[in-house]
Amino acid sequence: MSHLKKNKQQLKSIQELPNRKSIKIKNKNNNFKQKDQIMQYCNNILKINLQIANSLNFLMEMLQISLYMNFRFLIKIRNGVQDDFLYLINYLKEILDHSAFNQKLKLFLQFSDVQVNKKYLSCYVDKRSGGRHKRANCRERLTCCHQQFQKRFLTLTCEGICLSYEQFGELSRIRDMILFDQSFMIHYGKKQTGQKYGIVFKNNTRNLLIRCYNEFEFIDLVVQTQIVFNQSQSIKKNAFDSFSPIRNRNYAKYFIDGHSYFDQLRQDIEAAKEEIFITDWWLSPELYLKRPSHENEQFRLDKLLQQKAIEGVKIYSIVYNEPKLALTINSQYTQTKLNSLHSNISVLRHPNSVIPMLWSHHEKIVVIDQQIAYLGGLDLCYGRYDTQSHPLFEEYKGQFPGCDYSNSRIADFRDVTNFKQSDINRDEVPRMPWHDVQIKIVGGSVRDVAKHFVQYWNFVLVDLTKKNQYDVLQLSDNLESLNRWDRYKLKLSQISSRLENFLLSKLHLSHENNQYQQQQTPESSLASPNQINQNVQVQLVQSQIQIKSNQNDEKLSYIKEEKQRTKSASFYMVKEGFQIEEDILNAMNKQSQIEDSNYLFKAKKRTPSFQQADKPQINNEKIKLDIRKTSKTGTCSIQILRSANKWSLGLSKNHTENSIQKAMIHLIQHSQYYIYIENQFFMTSLAGEPLLNPVGLAIVQRIKQAYYNQQQFHIMLVLPLLPGFEGEIDDNNANLMKLQLHYEYLSLCRGGQSLIEQLKDIPNINSYLTITGLRNHGINSKGQPKTEIVYVHTKLMIIDDSVVLCGSANINDRSLKGSRDSEIAVLIEDQIQIGEGRRFAYDLRRDLYIEHFGITDYRQPNHPDLIQQIQLQIRNNTLLYRKIFACYPDDTVITFKQFKQFKSSANLQSYFALQQEIIGYGVEWPLEFLKEESLKLPVFAKEVLVPDINFT
Repeated sequence: MSHLKKNKQQLKSIQELPNRKSIKIKNKNNNFKQKDQIMQYCNNILKINLQIANSLNFLMEMLQISLYMNFRFLIKIRNGVQDDFLYLINYLKEILDHSAFNQKLKLFLQFSDVQVNKKYLSCYVDKRSGGRHKRANCRERLTCCHQQFQKRFLTLTCEGICLSYEQFGELSRIRDMILFDQSFMIHYGKKQTGQKYGIVFKNNTRNLLIRCYNEFEFIDLVVQTQIVFNQSQSIKKNAFDSFSPIRNRNYAKYFIDGHSYFDQLRQDIEAAKEEIFITDWWLSPELYLKRPSHENEQFRLDKLLQQKAIEGVKIYSIVYNEPKLALTINSQYTQTKLNSLHSNISVLRHPNSVIPMLWSHHEKIVVIDQQIAYLGGLDLCYGRYDTQSHPLFEEYKGQFPGCDYSNSRIADFRDVTNFKQSDINRDEVPRMPWHDVQIKIVGGSVRDVAKHFVQYWNFVLVDLTKKNQYDVLQLSDNLESLNRWDRYKLKLSQISSRLENFLLSKLHLSHENNQYQQQQTPESSLASPNQINQNVQVQLVQSQIQIKSNQNDEKLSYIKEEKQRTKSASFYMVKEGFQIEEDILNAMNKQSQIEDSNYLFKAKKRTPSFQQADKPQINNEKIKLDIRKTSKTGTCSIQILRSANKWSLGLSKNHTENSIQKAMIHLIQHSQYYIYIENQFFMTSLAGEPLLNPVGLAIVQRIKQAYYNQQQFHIMLVLPLLPGFEGEIDDNNANLMKLQLHYEYLSLCRGGQSLIEQLKDIPNINSYLTITGLRNHGINSKGQPKTEIVYVHTKLMIIDDSVVLCGSANINDRSLKGSRDSEIAVLIEDQIQIGEGRRFAYDLRRDLYIEHFGITDYRQPNHPDLIQQIQLQIRNNTLLYRKIFACYPDDTVITFKQFKQFKSSANLQSYFALQQEIIGYGVEWPLEFLKEESLKLPVFAKEVLVPDINFT
């Protein structure tokens, strides 16, 4: 009974504490004596709470021992006692399920029906309306509404603060959540909040004012919030000012082109158990994830999602709400179609503004059970499915069904609701092949992708004022699957479980009697591990306890192994003695939305926090076992990056995240010998205003540094030969195509300050830079030779065969500035070394070389002989395409007058004799094409009405 005596002494010590009325919470002007009193008072409260918890555990242990001893005694003195034992076992189970008992115990211990992962504190408070950095509507802008206080039930969790209407029942559904982040702050006291027991919680998206009902709850909430926040990983300042930390021991896999990605995604969606998050620029419900289409009808995206929804999986999706005058992707149809399939499918469109937004939601994310994440450049939409052979025509029936057989250069999508009909003649016109890369990750970094989507979804709910129609999302807790009430129920249930095992072993009950017991007591029927009922069943309890024990053992083993790992991610280290020229810093400073952008370029060495091993991310149920397996074998250090600000994520005005741009610049400047870039765009500040991003300038500086230091260094740049807009280059309606080429040519080779013009003093620039595009050829059903560009949609950078940066961000201001298009990317470095590179980056770059150039070469990518071989090969391919097809863009066409003459010089009959000489898809990117023509917008073009920054 020493625990009870000690607890009584602690409870008695409350009377000796200072009078609560004499304690006043003040701001920084409080003297040290008053602060000491407050801290002592708070510490005593925490100790008392701990003692109460210990006492409850102690009482339950005593109850367990007492019942165990009583039953042993009864066994010795009675015969035929099994009926009494079964009665008492069932009695214990009925106690757990008794409504009155549960209700009063929950009230006493501050339990609630609020579904959160890990709860630290809960209480009723008054919450004031408003405070969001991005207000949803005119009603929120009225000052009178902002002064209203409403009663809410507040729950403090490991991820932030949740608010609901009530503590129990249907009204306990979470209506709002404030996540912890790097800018999270607490202000309290009447002077700072205007309320006697007021507290203001601030983060990147909102300032929330709440008012407690008494001083005890006020102090307890302030102290507990500070304690929980200090334990959160969200408070750390991460590399590149990203919201995400660097996490070790992840598993990563790349998918080149849509065929391999869609097939793997299909398998993971089929295995989903809890929830699926999807966000895309464009999402097509009738997209087939497996081909041929007529043999895989069940794997059409809408039918697959419908089947998972019927199985109980929650599906949440956000799609870009496009301006209908400019785009024909019809997100309204996507939302209506998917929402009509099942109540477990929820699709939102954003933004929703009267005046069309200039910017778009451009992320391409799929998260499954918050355990698997996909991100990269591939939307789940028409035109993206392709194989690495990039065929111009169908290789088999059902390979490109309906409007999935497309060529946006010939005819853009007209009516996506008529998905069974192609917009081009598939017998004569070639489709436009689509090259892209997608990344799959499993491990701790999936949590960061899920956090981004949760933050995105919850912001959209508020921005669209649809909180009452859809669920507010939260992150799953990988380390703690049970709340306190469930743990206490498991503890009590464990007593009956042990007694049942003891009874069966001592009394040797027959199999028939055991079956009779299950038939007579339906409350104790055993559930499968994947089915959680409201009643706590014995077998389920045992399995959960065993799983939790295994998780703890796994966690200790994980931490022990992780501490032995002395090698950490190296790709962020700023190399000592290396200086960035002031031009880049000035270009970065011109971007008004970018804060402290030059901290990455200081010469002194930094030792960031990612050298510390991350805690393991162990989830529950089926996926959990896979995660533990991959956490042992995963060898990749990963960080999630993004472009986000007020309009796209509800962030505060002074917090715009452009961590993708910062990482890209840093990696270019600290590369050792090789950079490989694939991107849909190349528009940089070298083109002049209105472009601001300094990616091109960073490349210029790095090549100059290599030349002056006599380094063997090379950059390969893979770009689409033409923009993906409908029309011919000489058409009057091809203004957008010409304008994109205008800014790309200014960035690469024209205008006086371009990339190549700034490197004109370097002899043999080809030894440092290769710019290439992709093209393929084939024969239609009528036996006619055809050619078409392979459209490069990838957003990929590989540094020194060691580091991979891949995501949805293009090299332009829209993607990189942070305040424009919303983007996401992943930065990966494998810890397994291959030569001077790392396995993941090395394998990806070699597979891309095999696809593009047909080269299976193990030499380093900057080897002079390998570079010369590639350049000679793409030069030979360019000459062959010129001779056979007279296809553009081509360096011999420098005016529109020459363009018409050039097209008539094709010699298609030579194709059959020369086609075997074309190796791979690589061709020269035409730097001289239309150099004597102006590609700017005409004065009276309709596109002039749109600001220039919309196109950059």
